Amino acid sequence: LSMVQMPSGIPVACVGVGAARNAGILAVQILSLSDAALREKMKAYKARMVQQVLDKDNRLQQNGWRNY
Repeated sequence: LSMVQMPSGIPVACVGVGAARNAGILAVQILSLSDAALREKMKAYKARMVQQVLDKDNRLQQNGWRNY
């Protein structure tokens, strides 16, 4: 990996190949350290993601894995 070759003092963040969404989320998390409004939007986004997972789990529990 090219990140192994980075010199000391050059921070590197790794996201999966083709994972532009994750790269964007990482960028927003970094920027939100100094932007309270952005931080609140990120919290809301993550709360929506949690709810989506809970909803999917609920459907899985109700329908079983074969019918999911």
